[in-house]
Amino acid sequence: MLGATRVTLLEISQRGALVEHSTPFVEGARLRLTFKWEGAEISRDCRVVRSRLSRSHDTDTVVYRSGLEFAKRAETGRGSGTARR
Repeated sequence: MLGATRVTLLEISQRGALVEHSTPFVEGARLRLTFKWEGAEISRDCRVVRSRLSRSHDTDTVVYRSGLEFAKRAETGRGSGTARR
């Protein structure tokens, strides 16, 4: 989920993620990405860097892809998606 919108997580890294969804997001919007990974729920605050129409299968199906940048975290912990050094 990204905010209240269901998304499909396509790519993820320590700095951000690429998600696919059915409605566009406003660039610069700050939202929370939540997903499950190996049985644990992960949540990260992020900023929408871009949100673009990706493809349209037919007149009823529209798919957008959005690039997200994770917010910097002062502290990390279990389920944060990053390792502490």
